[in-house]
Amino acid sequence: AVAVNNGKVNSVQEDSLQGIPERALYQFVDVRAEHYVETWKKLSRRRIPVSFNFLAFFFGSYWFAARKMIKEAVLYVVAALLLSGLLLFAAAKAEDHREAMIDQYETALLPAAQQAAQSYYEQRLQSGADDCAILNAQKGVYQEYMEFGDEQIPSTVYVQQGDLSSLISDREYSGRYPFLEPLETREEYQKLAELTSSGGSENWWMGIGWLAVVLLPAIAAGLFGNYFYFRRAEDVYWAHTSQPEQVSRRGGISIGYLAVFIIASSAAVGLAATLFLAIV
Repeated sequence: AVAVNNGKVNSVQEDSLQGIPERALYQFVDVRAEHYVETWKKLSRRRIPVSFNFLAFFFGSYWFAARKMIKEAVLYVVAALLLSGLLLFAAAKAEDHREAMIDQYETALLPAAQQAAQSYYEQRLQSGADDCAILNAQKGVYQEYMEFGDEQIPSTVYVQQGDLSSLISDREYSGRYPFLEPLETREEYQKLAELTSSGGSENWWMGIGWLAVVLLPAIAAGLFGNYFYFRRAEDVYWAHTSQPEQVSRRGGISIGYLAVFIIASSAAVGLAATLFLAIV
């Protein structure tokens, strides 16, 4: 910077930010240098160094990698993997609990269901209905036969342990298995209908969980991306004060860094998913 005094040009101290010449910062950033330097100036006047970086928010670890902040890019991926692992672990535990509850309610309701199936079957046979039309012969309802000459006469039907929940779910959806109708007022039936209708882990909290997995690292990157970028510029400058050309070389945007990071992170995510599935 220069100043004019009585027609004479006097040199003055170059503008700097926390001891780093702006010229060096411009060399480091390269693409969109003015935007970032002005943003850093605003950050230096704030008590909390927070400003929103939309590129960091939308592209996350890829933005960090493209700007040669590999450590931050790796931390972003690790955070996302940890959050994903916690969510999947919680979902697995919730599913185990759901299956245990289903087994408990099935065990309590099974004798009544078997009796209801048999009573309904016998009533329909006495009325002359065809046995195939009685229960629709679907999974979970079995018929035993008696040998009578050359014919096989249906003698009884029963519901097997482990199939009752699927029968209730099917009835709630399609209205089949009318022999279950007398059981609909029982608490065990209602609980099984509720548990089977969820189809596994509750969709609402899983949806919120996956939204958090995506948004939390992205929001953190958006809020602190500019701060981390300045810290990177600061580290590079002070490590190469005697080599100005290294400042610009270690800054800027690198497609190569980004490509290598995409390949490495994809492999890491695949390996982490394999390990998680093997453990769970």
